[in-house]
Amino acid sequence: MAQEKYAVLNSLSFPIAPSILDLETNWVDVVTTCPVGYEEDSNGDVSISTAEGLAWLISTVNGLNGQTANTFEGKTISLTDNVDISANIWTPIGNQNAFFKGTFNGNDFEIEGIYMLDFATGDNYALFGYLHNATVKNIVLKDGVVGGNLNVGTIASTSDSLSVIDKCFVSTIVNGSQCSGGIVAVNRCSTVSNCCYCANAIGAMVSTGGIVGCNLADADIADALVVNCYCVTDFASNYSSLNNGGIVGVNNGSATEKQAVVKNCYSAITGMYGVSCGNIAGRNLWGGTIENCYYLENENPFCGVNYGDSYNISSFYLENLQWLLSEPVIIGNEIDNLLDALNAWVDEQADDEYEEWCEEDGGGKIEYPVFCFNTTAIENHETVKNTILAYPNPCKEILTLSGENICSVEVYDFEAKKILSMRFDNTSYANINVKDLKSGVYLVNVIDGYGNSYVVKILK
Repeated sequence: MAQEKYAVLNSLSFPIAPSILDLETNWVDVVTTCPVGYEEDSNGDVSISTAEGLAWLISTVNGLNGQTANTFEGKTISLTDNVDISANIWTPIGNQNAFFKGTFNGNDFEIEGIYMLDFATGDNYALFGYLHNATVKNIVLKDGVVGGNLNVGTIASTSDSLSVIDKCFVSTIVNGSQCSGGIVAVNRCSTVSNCCYCANAIGAMVSTGGIVGCNLADADIADALVVNCYCVTDFASNYSSLNNGGIVGVNNGSATEKQAVVKNCYSAITGMYGVSCGNIAGRNLWGGTIENCYYLENENPFCGVNYGDSYNISSFYLENLQWLLSEPVIIGNEIDNLLDALNAWVDEQADDEYEEWCEEDGGGKIEYPVFCFNTTAIENHETVKNTILAYPNPCKEILTLSGENICSVEVYDFEAKKILSMRFDNTSYANINVKDLKSGVYLVNVIDGYGNSYVVKILK
């Protein structure tokens, strides 16, 4: 079973425990009555302190296990401890027939090990399925895999009608065939703010965004906003990818009435290939605005296709132990430093809605800017420090693998049959001769000196 599911993870490069691929039971089938760790007070507010308690929220919102669907409108659900949900398959909280309309406050506790994987029929996958005028905030979503077909996210699949996702930190792998996002797949007339995605990789196929897959405004409702966010990851994509962006995949407003806006965000991404792909947005359409945004300098533009507006856009690079802007921007004064530019915009805002930025303490290693209030959130990109990159891809003769402490490499065909096996001495670069392999798709399993296993798809 694990080998079969590895074959489906066809566009990712990431460490994952093989045992998670053997999960067969669903949380909604395991937790069928109200468990310890789910406490509702006389006002209808709820405190959750266990994995079982969080799983019971699925049934109460979705109307399962004999429960009447509860939107929790006007109510608050609070997480009061770290929870590990890796024991069973997750079902999204809320769906298109049963909205979540309340407030979920994670209180900066960790939700670890979310798992959903069905590329054939798995639509609307995420921790929350459908938010409607809801607030989800202060969540650390750590590890795990969310892989599906349409509208696949991590915090939410769809955030709609004035919903807010704020201060969420994600290191969960996500991969969807169309419209997938590191935080939310579809952000419609809602706001994503002060969030980051820094998992080892994100599967980029069609309309994938490091923060939001599809950012959509509606003339009859509201703007769609992605503000003060960042993404640091590897885009596990190929040359058939389409409309992918480091922050948003597609940014689509409604002409002049309501805007789809991306402001004060940065991306530091690798591995992006395809058509109409960009470091900030894949496609910025009419009614779309990208403002005060920055990206790690590489061969891709900030936007794949741009029919909207853009202001104060610059790439950045490392020099003299600082992240410098390639083109200085004007925010009050002329600024040529990434950290200063991010903070200058925050300082101009009238309230304290947006978080200040700080330099991360990388133990002597220069790291990217992070939010000051929690510079240790999800171990500050620890998950991305050993990304395994494979290039060129497609490859005709010599495939190069780069990473840290590469110990062994195995090459499988797409039927999970081992073709090659090699050992290395904790190297940072491994060259594999694939000249004699037949044309087709192969999976390369890389094991590092820490025991982590990474799977990379290559085309020959």
